[in-house]
Amino acid sequence: MESLPNLCKSGSKPFDSIFTDADKPSYPSYFDWAIKLSHTGTLIVADNVVRKGSIIDTQSLDANAEGVNEMLSNRRAFKNIIGTVIQIVGVKG
Repeated sequence: MESLPNLCKSGSKPFDSIFTDADKPSYPSYFDWAIKLSHTGTLIVADNVVRKGSIIDTQSLDANAEGVNEMLSNRRAFKNIIGTVIQIVGVKG
């Protein structure tokens, strides 16, 4: 998070793909930066968002699930972004 503002200020060209694998409560902020650092057609991937199903549990108090859900809600504000959530690993660890 500390280096992203400097990356924007440096005049870096937009990225073709952006992969986020960081602390989940900060995913909404990482998504905002991904939008700023992208262009039409950029692939934005946020890793580990299924959270053992807790993202669909409306009663969950898991800060990780809350961060993911906020990021997904924020995505809805952008009509030109297509999003999906998929699980590609059956068992981790």
